[in-house]
Amino acid sequence: MCMNCKMDCLDADKINATKICSAEIDAVQFLGNSASINDLCVSGSIKATNAGAINLNANNLCAQAGTINKLCVNDLTVQNMNSCVKWRAAATLSTNSTYTLGTNVNWNVTLDDPNNNVTLSPFAYTVPVSGYYLISYYLNCDSLSGASVITGIPIGLLTISVNNVELRQAQAPYLSFSVLQKGNLSALVMLNAGDVVRMKYDVLAFDANLGLVPFVGTVSLKGNGLFPGQSGFEIHYLSSLVCMPGGSCQICPPVIVSCQPNMINCTPCSNC
Repeated sequence: MCMNCKMDCLDADKINATKICSAEIDAVQFLGNSASINDLCVSGSIKATNAGAINLNANNLCAQAGTINKLCVNDLTVQNMNSCVKWRAAATLSTNSTYTLGTNVNWNVTLDDPNNNVTLSPFAYTVPVSGYYLISYYLNCDSLSGASVITGIPIGLLTISVNNVELRQAQAPYLSFSVLQKGNLSALVMLNAGDVVRMKYDVLAFDANLGLVPFVGTVSLKGNGLFPGQSGFEIHYLSSLVCMPGGSCQICPPVIVSCQPNMINCTPCSNC
């Protein structure tokens, strides 16, 4: 076929070709009840105002770039698909850091942030799109100290906050025979675009009059610029807030058009 095909309308009940190869295919309407192509390769682009077909079957469909405003597929089979979601992040600490209890944790090393949603000094993660996310907050610390003496066994309290409001919490009791505490908080949460995610850590200690109260002091958060075995934070987008179940798409019928013999100046025909 031609190297550069530009036409207002390509209208056929059936398109059957062993090979279509063109630098560019540009059509206002590309229509057909059945399109079967063994090899379709476009080095430039495929442009169409309206592309509709009851059945499109191509053994090899290759294009350098493609933009689709809406794609509706009732049955999709893919032999090899690697999911790559850019809405994710991971952060940790470059070295062991003295941390004031009850304040926001300032992670200072970004390990993963392909969408640039992490800000440092102070740390915050801004949610890029609304949906369901998996958040994991890991803590490794020691050297708990403060002005008062702790009675009994203290309890660590890990908090994930959104817009400075508590979202999830988890308690991690200290061990009586160890000054080291490791705790983690993982949760599946619903977040909205623009939400700001932060973390903090408290230690609850027993007071004879008030019961368990936040302890005023500091700990040493463990970090070495790497995540394994150290303190850190991860977030990963899972799915949107609205998902349509399978079978909700309607098969698009072909658009009937009236074309002149030279395939130019096609107009819709309602009585064909």
